[in-house]
Amino acid sequence: TLELAGRVHREAMTRVDEEADRLRSEGTRAVLCDAPPVPLVAAKRAGVPGFLLANFTWADIYAPHARKLGGDALKVVAEIREAYRHAHTVFRVQPALSMRAIAPTVDMGMVVSIGKNRNKELRERFEIRENEKIVYFYIGRYGQDDLGWDRLASWKGIHFVGFHQAAVGPLPNLHVVSADDWTGADLASSADAIVAKAGYGTVCEAMAARTPLIYPPRVGFAEHRALDRALRLWGGGVPASARGFAELRLERLLAQAFSLRPEPPPFPTDAAERIAAHLTEVCLADRSCS
Repeated sequence: TLELAGRVHREAMTRVDEEADRLRSEGTRAVLCDAPPVPLVAAKRAGVPGFLLANFTWADIYAPHARKLGGDALKVVAEIREAYRHAHTVFRVQPALSMRAIAPTVDMGMVVSIGKNRNKELRERFEIRENEKIVYFYIGRYGQDDLGWDRLASWKGIHFVGFHQAAVGPLPNLHVVSADDWTGADLASSADAIVAKAGYGTVCEAMAARTPLIYPPRVGFAEHRALDRALRLWGGGVPASARGFAELRLERLLAQAFSLRPEPPPFPTDAAERIAAHLTEVCLADRSCS
């Protein structure tokens, strides 16, 4: 992975002057990018501020692995970290890793979609009674054949809704909606609880909707510690064991989740709007900007 990361980074750097020329010719006055750092170098060479919007840097993700490998791996991390130092400002969004200082940093809160509560629509569509619970179920579609699907199907009074069918085929209480008509944020806002792997989007959507989230540990997933810390700080996170999650032994955890009344998220939910407002001010300082 580090070998490929180094090759991709160096190939991108060979085109950075061309990109800087394009930024100048277009009259661009600001550059906003997420975790990849090369656009920051192009912005610096074009003489315009480059803003990094991120909750981690790839340099920090790769660093512990590079220390084990040594040699060229350390050089790759050093080159990537140097590219990040071209940032004018870092918009750090939460939940964030402990990002090493590379530029002036502003904590912005969460970049999150605010969902619409469509609970009534779900109940009418799937004939779910008012005294039954709805759980947003989102664990991906790959490598799920050996999960405890029979246990999921045996529960009465609980309906699971998600974007994918069970690996073993249709279940009577697992309902599928189309990603063309529904978002994860909508399901988070419409459910009584969520069962999902903790990723940035799902965690933020759960906190914004104030819907408890049951989640497993994720060994080797660099962001997990930050996400787990945020969920525990919030009070709506319900951690599961790896074995319990794989076997879908969630009865106790679901009962706990249904009993929770989480507080608002520990971070502001309007980071996207705040970042857009900041960039608008930068652009309006020169009407020729794009």
